[in-house]
Amino acid sequence: MHGSVSPGLQVESLARISEFPLERYSAPENINGYNEELRLDKEYPVLANGASVENQGRLGLSLEDAAATQIQTAYRAYLARKAFRHMRGMVRLQNMVQRDSVMKQASTTLSRLHSWSRIQAQIRARRVHMVLEGRLRQKKLENQLKLEAKLHDLEVEWSGGSETIDEALARIHQREAAAVKRERAMAYAFSHQDEEELSKIGGAGRTAGLLLGLGKAELQHRKVPKHKVVSHKTTKIMIPYQQGTR
Repeated sequence: MHGSVSPGLQVESLARISEFPLERYSAPENINGYNEELRLDKEYPVLANGASVENQGRLGLSLEDAAATQIQTAYRAYLARKAFRHMRGMVRLQNMVQRDSVMKQASTTLSRLHSWSRIQAQIRARRVHMVLEGRLRQKKLENQLKLEAKLHDLEVEWSGGSETIDEALARIHQREAAAVKRERAMAYAFSHQDEEELSKIGGAGRTAGLLLGLGKAELQHRKVPKHKVVSHKTTKIMIPYQQGTR
């Protein structure tokens, strides 16, 4: 554009101005009776990063380099803050994921333990059921074999006789009832035999006790002095023995 100055010329002019700093002096002031000439500090243009043009010139850096350095510093600080925020977010996310994974793993483990205990209970119940089924099947087979044997005996007996099947079955039932009665009679006889043996043992004990009591009474009678004694157990009066009389 017309009348505008290029940025390069502006930077060059600023650099030349920085090479020849202006000094300002203040008017003399009277302090404590003395006249002193106060010199003000030099004023130099200051950059955005806090470094003055004089310091940059002394270090041998141009204004563009200083600006580039400032921009790079700001950009690096921005990248560092961004990386820090990213890392902090990643740490939070990892903590949340780990917490969720731990809770999920714990719940999964508990559910599997419950299912495993349920399966074990079902297996145990199935084994018990199989054992009971086996016993029932065996008992049923034994009953069937007994029934077949009875039917075989019935056929053998009935084939040579003139009685009907109902009569043969009635006779078999009578035999079974008679066998049950015999078993009951034998059990009753054995029980009474045991009672008789016990009563015999008790009678022998009582007899021995009576004999022992009689022996003790005889011994006491021999030790009694020669005078009349009235027994408390009986109403008999015992007369002492006299040698001269009979």
